[in-house]
Amino acid sequence: MDSYLIFYVGSRTLALPVREVDRIVHSVAMSPLNEPHPVVAGVIDVQGEGVLLYDLHRLYGEESVDLDLHHRFILVTWQDRPRALWTDGVKDVLQLSVEPVSLPGSEKKTSVVFQEDREAISVTSSCEIMDMAERYGHEGP
Repeated sequence: MDSYLIFYVGSRTLALPVREVDRIVHSVAMSPLNEPHPVVAGVIDVQGEGVLLYDLHRLYGEESVDLDLHHRFILVTWQDRPRALWTDGVKDVLQLSVEPVSLPGSEKKTSVVFQEDREAISVTSSCEIMDMAERYGHEGP
């Protein structure tokens, strides 16, 4: 069993391995990019360092929202640089045993866990999120 951070993006509930989370920060002011990017919303200041903020709403096809104080940013390291993942909130840390399964009509395997309240939690990784963001940035939605 591994520990996973449970968080929300729009109508989605996701789980990220705790070992991949550097820390969680409250919403802070964001500076826009000079040139718009399909997934990078802007830059935030984390202890004097500019960190790219990835809008997971755009990445997961959820309705865009305005940044406000209840949002949380999950800081991860990707390609030896800090990155911030914009979420609607962080719920808890759970112990999960996750085995990927094939979805009907797809060769891709995914991990989904169902809670007692029937809530589906999609298990992901920071690498998977950043790979999706790179593809999205090159190919579009």
